[in-house]
Amino acid sequence: MIVPAFVDTNVVVYALGVDTDRRETAIKLLAEGVLVSAQVINETVSVLLGKQKFSREDAYEVAQSLLDLCEVLPVDTETLRAAMHLATHYSEDMQHGQVFDRQLVVINPFFSG
Repeated sequence: MIVPAFVDTNVVVYALGVDTDRRETAIKLLAEGVLVSAQVINETVSVLLGKQKFSREDAYEVAQSLLDLCEVLPVDTETLRAAMHLATHYSEDMQHGQVFDRQLVVINPFFSG
């Protein structure tokens, strides 16, 4: 069984960036139907309005596209508890190929080594 990838804010920002290799990889990944959290959408809007200097209208258009393209997962109590458990047992510096609890594999789609 293939489980959809969960992507973070960086993937969305790369899909809009100027680095053509990263942009192409990010767009392909997003087109596959990935999972994002509500937090990823909020962070994306924040980055676009701040560092990327998008207009509010354009940032919200990106957020709407994510809502349409991706399955959006809530950030609830269970999710927060699991995240805190992982953070206390593992490094936040996740490495490509790292496996957590024999059920979660970290894959960096931009890894070239």
